[in-house]
Amino acid sequence: MLACGGGGSQPTSPVLSLSADQAAMTSVETTWGSAQGKGLSLKDQANAVLAAMQANPQFVASGISSDNTAWGRFEDGVTFAVATNDTDLEGVTLVPSVARVMTRPAMPRVSAASAPVAGELPGAANAYVFNAVEVARGVPATAVASNLRAAGYSVVAGTGLLTEWLTVNDAGVLFSCSHGGNVTIPGFGETYFVSSGQTFSAGDTLASLVAPLSQGHLVVWDLTIIDAPWNPTGPNPSHMEKHFGFDSHWLTTFGSPRMFAKNSMMLLEACDGMSPSGLQFGTALGQSCGLSLYGGWSLPVHTSDGNETTSFYFDRALGLNQFAPIDPSGPPPANWASILVTMGSTARASGQGYDLNQSDEGSLGISLFSFVPITPPGSSLTTIIPSIASNSLDSTNDVVTLLGSFGSDQGSVTLNGTPLTVKSWTDGTITVAPPSTTGNLQVLSPASLKSNLSPYNGNPWIGTWVGSITSTCGYYSGPLTYTITSTGGSGLLFTLSGGFNSYAGTYSGNSAISDNGAVTFSLNGQTMTAVEVDSCQTGAFTKQ
Repeated sequence: MLACGGGGSQPTSPVLSLSADQAAMTSVETTWGSAQGKGLSLKDQANAVLAAMQANPQFVASGISSDNTAWGRFEDGVTFAVATNDTDLEGVTLVPSVARVMTRPAMPRVSAASAPVAGELPGAANAYVFNAVEVARGVPATAVASNLRAAGYSVVAGTGLLTEWLTVNDAGVLFSCSHGGNVTIPGFGETYFVSSGQTFSAGDTLASLVAPLSQGHLVVWDLTIIDAPWNPTGPNPSHMEKHFGFDSHWLTTFGSPRMFAKNSMMLLEACDGMSPSGLQFGTALGQSCGLSLYGGWSLPVHTSDGNETTSFYFDRALGLNQFAPIDPSGPPPANWASILVTMGSTARASGQGYDLNQSDEGSLGISLFSFVPITPPGSSLTTIIPSIASNSLDSTNDVVTLLGSFGSDQGSVTLNGTPLTVKSWTDGTITVAPPSTTGNLQVLSPASLKSNLSPYNGNPWIGTWVGSITSTCGYYSGPLTYTITSTGGSGLLFTLSGGFNSYAGTYSGNSAISDNGAVTFSLNGQTMTAVEVDSCQTGAFTKQ
């Protein structure tokens, strides 16, 4: 297996007759445009394109791949692929969304996991966000890039040009939205290709691209470009463009020797990224370039569905909780596995009756979104930023304990931006010296990735405690709620529910008294016990 950047010598390739190829491509493109204009299905469009290729002597081989991509190969080895798998282009006008409703009822919207699974973080704060499709498709690339920057990532945003892909280096996160599909290449079989944002022209083809074009590791990809915001009922103004598409062999041969950092993630919003050939694409990047986690769709996917799923993933992974359905529990940044579980039981906001990990592609089937750990040796990924699930003051041991997902490599902890002294660090638990003030705790990874803010009040007694009391000598037994507030210093005010009086008290560590010492309290994490000897009362309470 070639390593990234390990190209070495290339076989001698035939002289390309790109001008003659271009003329044949244009002829096929005209046929495809006519098929779209007649409102033909995607399968009929592919068959029309295939017939045009078979009738043109420039093509020495042609076919339709498993995902409905039509392709043809010229005598000089150049492969021409046509995006007849783009499900947004099902005829002149799309079938209204109501016709795509699945037969089963909509699933309920559910909350994400309340606490992240402890584990590893990306080893570098470099993020790459490529959008190689037209703006009219509404891809959330700009929002994703902005949110990653706010979380501490250094973001390179681009249109997915070949030159941009070749400069990806030490990426912790890579998000790419592009066209994609499977093409049959001699000697390699059905191979997955990603379209770049770089257009093809016979007159300006770079000399360095000639060899991979003739060997089949680059293809020319014919795309329908939407010129205005997509209207699902049409008509939709559009034109056609030819772009370069690349396979994993081209990327691993000519790309950066350090394309991905340890514990890295790539999310590919494209058709067929998790098809068998697409999975081989991701696996190659793991084996040769260090990619840890690869995500994509099993079949072609509607752009609107892919956009919604992408938005939901990054919203939950970054702990924003701004994308529908809003989780009222306000969860911290979630690990990728729990987000997938949530997607699988959360109906799309469009109300089309299927879930966030699915896209209904009609006759092509149901496309499923998933992640697959590629995991080179010693590498894994859980959350893409640190995630604080809770914090608590342990007065007995004189530490503040943070629970969550922090990675095993020690970073730093701040309160209102001021560094705290770290006493211990594991991927799921951090302890720090107690600060003297209140505010917001935040964890920063060694690469300066920022966690969510976790409010710290510095006093474990403050809050609402719900439970019940029992008397063995005739006094009140039953439910009771304590609301405890601070009166300054070590002073506390205990306010009881049910018309009882309020009592002043004091605390020292995990012990407290109220009512001039008549009631004694002890604290153990989120549990409080109370004893009043004079009334034979005992109680147990849980912090809300």
